[in-house]
Amino acid sequence: MFILWGDLHEKKEKFLAAHPQIAPDADFQAKKYNIVADNLPFEAGLMEYGLKLMQTGGKQEYIFMHRLFGTEIRA
Repeated sequence: MFILWGDLHEKKEKFLAAHPQIAPDADFQAKKYNIVADNLPFEAGLMEYGLKLMQTGGKQEYIFMHRLFGTEIRA
């Protein structure tokens, strides 16, 4: 999965290491510095489902999980 999302994070880290005068704040825009990920968009279905946890104090709890389905990757 990691490779599918591209390498934008790594490119941003490398850029910021080479330019310490630029602050990596929440408003950092990769496009502003011409940082582009090496990836291609793809279509995928996203399924959300609940996973039952053990009951605590008579109350049933769930954790929400996500997974991809119907994904086709063409090289």
